[in-house]
Amino acid sequence: MTPSLRVLFCVLVCCVGLRAAAGTQPEPIELFDGKTLDGWTAMFGGSIEAWAVEDGEIRVVNAGRGGWLRTERMYRDFELELQFIIPAGGNSGIGL
Repeated sequence: MTPSLRVLFCVLVCCVGLRAAAGTQPEPIELFDGKTLDGWTAMFGGSIEAWAVEDGEIRVVNAGRGGWLRTERMYRDFELELQFIIPAGGNSGIGL
């Protein structure tokens, strides 16, 4: 069995400047609730079924079938904080 690619989103927060009133800090928007893939979609031939939430982490459970995982919404003027783990031999990254 191929080990699953483990993508850990411990702190995944996006601050959208458009939501803030003039001169104030925007409210953080949590992109990942730690339980579901609500708000996420696969693209470039991938399947959302190739991804799963396990132990509060987003993981590829069907290697080679996941494609790219992205949010359903587009954001701008943001700060992104996250942690991710790629096992030896893994091939992944963060695209902005």
